[in-house]
Amino acid sequence: MDYTTNRRRLWRGPALAALAALAGCSTYTATLRATVGDDLNPSLTGSPGVLTVWAFFLKKPDAFEAERSLATFLTPGLRDENRPPEFLAADTAQVVTLYLQPAVKGAPVDVEFEVKEVASEARHVGLIAAFQSHDDADRDERWRLVVPVSGGVAAFRVAGKRLERIEPDAPAPAEPSSGKEVQRGTRSSR
Repeated sequence: MDYTTNRRRLWRGPALAALAALAGCSTYTATLRATVGDDLNPSLTGSPGVLTVWAFFLKKPDAFEAERSLATFLTPGLRDENRPPEFLAADTAQVVTLYLQPAVKGAPVDVEFEVKEVASEARHVGLIAAFQSHDDADRDERWRLVVPVSGGVAAFRVAGKRLERIEPDAPAPAEPSSGKEVQRGTRSSR
């Protein structure tokens, strides 16, 4: 290997990193904060259960908000590989799967998920929740929700079978000694 080849290899990495930065390909670490209670994801008999939530880091939320059918979102690619459905592929920077457990003590619990290397143009998170039961009486349930990423944090709560937005100016999670616990969550990423 001669001097010229070595010099090219030496400059290749920094040059590509500089081009990516100039092209706007920077990333950030996001925190997804979910507040859950002991009534999380009730079954038909009312017992709480684990809830699977897919979080789509979106460049634009328009297509996500326009779709009204849960079946359109729950494709085999999403369930098996965290791959967004075709209609969302261009607007989705990343998908992660979150597994939320019901609170045990009755007091709400904040669960935080750290997601690394999120594309900087992804400023919204679209959430899809796979609740245990859906029926005609549950038409007002919120199985999907879009929340903004503010200061690297996207916050939401799950009340029963309903996703709800938490305003960005809501107080940070309380310390465990105040009756509200903060836990690290379980997630999978592609």
